[in-house]
This record gives sequence, structure tokens and C-alpha cells, in this order.
Amino acid sequence: MKKTVFQFLPALAFVAGSFVFSGCGKDEEEVAADREFNNGVFVTNEGQFQKSNGEVSFFSRATKEGEVSLFSKINGRPVGDVVQSLTFNDDKAYILVNNSAKIEIANARTFKSTGVINGLKLPRYMVAGEHKAYVSSWVKADFVTRTAGEIAVIDLHTNTITKTIPVGWLPERMVITNNKLFVTNSNDNTVSVINLASESVENTITVGDSPNSLTLDANGKLWVLGAGSFATSSPSKLQRINPADNTIEATITLPFGGAEDLITGPNRNSLFFNFGGQVYKMGLSETTLPASPLINRFFYGLGVDPETQNIYGADAGTFDSNGKVIRYNPAGQLIDSFSVGVIPNDFYFR
Repeated sequence: MKKTVFQFLPALAFVAGSFVFSGCGKDEEEVAADREFNNGVFVTNEGQFQKSNGEVSFFSRATKEGEVSLFSKINGRPVGDVVQSLTFNDDKAYILVNNSAKIEIANARTFKSTGVINGLKLPRYMVAGEHKAYVSSWVKADFVTRTAGEIAVIDLHTNTITKTIPVGWLPERMVITNNKLFVTNSNDNTVSVINLASESVENTITVGDSPNSLTLDANGKLWVLGAGSFATSSPSKLQRINPADNTIEATITLPFGGAEDLITGPNRNSLFFNFGGQVYKMGLSETTLPASPLINRFFYGLGVDPETQNIYGADAGTFDSNGKVIRYNPAGQLIDSFSVGVIPNDFYFR
């Protein structure tokens, strides 16, 4: 799966040349220390492995301007080594920094640092409830001995880890529904089902190889996207699961492997994902891959703005300098682009 510093990046073969309509981010010194950041899009930028140049960027819907290095400008220091993901909960922003093994906490409006959660083991993604959060952690980046990953349970009042729950190999994205946590184990072919009352694994669902992302649709059904396996030549699979009984209700087998970044549209009645260097959109009732993609371009990350329904694609460029984000309207037509930090990988809309 992409967005990890430990894996080979075949995506480089798909990266297109520079984009002619690129916008510009604001100079670092123009970011006012007392400014509030809302009505916009936050972008996580991994940065280069062991360079500690991961960052969070911001794009304002109102001004159409971007801030390339938001966290470091506001706080006077870098976020850390490999910014993996971002989660908003109430008035706080939680920035998961993979290789620094921590979560930076910032005020969601001002982005001023308010604390750090330490003691994690290669954290990847986080989902939060009212008092607790759950963090998928690789534990060890081991592709040979199959070290089990874990879910770290965090008390949001004390910002401490209260428990760890063993799951599959290299856990990634998660969804909470029906008081259960569904976890994709990206180097297995499983989804772990954790009962949040007992905080233990109560079931394991066998799915297609390398499940990397999942999402809930408007009907409350869970969709899981598997990348397939290059080792066994197994193809990508998109599968619908009934979270009430963990049964697989539908499987759409794609022509080959490599699919990732499954998300839903603003009303959760459509699916978007990257496949074969292109972006596809599917309705919930479709049973085969559409004949044509929505956007004919590879992206390192994908997002759909729930307010405007515009589509955002992360272009990591050469993976060693600032990237950019390219915006499209809901029909897949180009709008513009703006600069962000090194290796943009995901989007968070506020």
C-alpha cells in the first residue's frame, strides 16, 4: 500500500509532468499567528523518511489560497518524521506522525500545539469517539515474520494509551459502526472486528488480498477495497459487507491489482477510488467497473469535498520536493491546483 515509508512506490511510474494551471501557496511569513483556520481543506504531507519535514498544509475555500507549511509556521518547529494522517475531534486536531511514533495535538481552529501523545508504534490512522480514540499501529515494519499489528486505545481526557488490541498484519484504515471497530489488515486478507464494549476482537472477516481502505455508504453498509497481491497475481476486489452480521454481500473483481483510496461521495451514495493510474466513480448498485474513469490521472491521495463536491487529487511529483493538489469539479473537469508540502497524501475538510 502507498503512503508508507517502508514500501516500494510503483506509483512513480504513473506520475505525470508538471501542471500548467498551478496556483501558489502563501509565503511562510504571511501566516498570521492569531489567524483561525476554518472553511477549508487540510492536507497531510508525509515528508521524506528520516528528514523530519512532514507537514500539514491548508487551502481556504474563501480566498483560494494555500498555506504550505501550516504547523511549523504556527508552532516554530517541524511536526516530525512522516506525517501519516490527521483526525479532528471536537476542538482538537490529532496529527499522526508515523516514524516519530507520536500524535501531535493542536487546537483545531488556530493549529497551535496543545500536547503530544507518545508511546505509539508506527501509528497510521485514528478514529475518535467522545472519550476514547483508536489508533491503528503497525508495531513493526516487518514484511517477513508477519509481526501482528495492534489498535492502541487512547483516553482522550489524559492523552494516554490505556490498552492495546492485537489485530492483523499492518493495520490501516478503520470505521466505527454498531459499536464495533472494523480494521483493514493491509498485508493480510482480513478485516478485524473489535467489540468496543469489551475492547477485544470478536470476529475476523476474510476478504480480498491487501485490504487498504474501507468506508460506510448511505445504507449503512461497509465497503472494503483490496489491492490484490503482486506475489500471487491476485486482482483487486471491492466488497460490500453487512456490518450487522459480517457477511460479504457483494464482490466486484477488478481486472488486475493495485486499487486503493476508497472513499464515499458527500452523500455517501457513490464510491471513489484510485485504480490503474486513474480515478473511478461508482454508484452503490453498480456491479462492474465503469468502462471509463472519471479522471484519467494517477494521484497519491484522493478526497471529495462534502461542501462543494469538488474532487481533490494529491500529486506527489518526484517525492523529494513540494507537491501540489489538483482540483476537479464533480464532473471530473479541471478547476485549478495549489502548492502543498512534500508528498501530500490525504485530505480533511472543515
